[in-house]
Amino acid sequence: MVRAPLIALLATIASVLVVSEPVQAQQYTWVNDVPGSLKGTWVVQGQQCSDPDSQLAIFSDGGYRWRKSRTEWGFARGKYSSISPQSATVYFRLQRLVEQEEPDFSITAGGNELKKYSFGSGSMQRYDKCP
Repeated sequence: MVRAPLIALLATIASVLVVSEPVQAQQYTWVNDVPGSLKGTWVVQGQQCSDPDSQLAIFSDGGYRWRKSRTEWGFARGKYSSISPQSATVYFRLQRLVEQEEPDFSITAGGNELKKYSFGSGSMQRYDKCP
């Protein structure tokens, strides 16, 4: 019968996939306070901070707001984590009903430039710091 070889094959695959020790993921310490390097208003590269139709990201404690157009605003409530206070890369995790440990975004700020990478979509957006 075909079932016996199939069950044996599945058992072999399962034994190969079993890991003797758990894989250690990066440990994140999640906080509400926005790191100083991110705090403030950022505009999508190529757009002007003073233009009311420019796309913005405004990072603050407890999350960030975004503007897609003059009348289209949104808010992402969540927490921040960084490896050290001097680190240029900060992770952001969206607040959900069921919390997860992994971040949703990686945000790297260097000088007047910010890069926001979405782990979910694999997309990156670049911003310039507004005065």
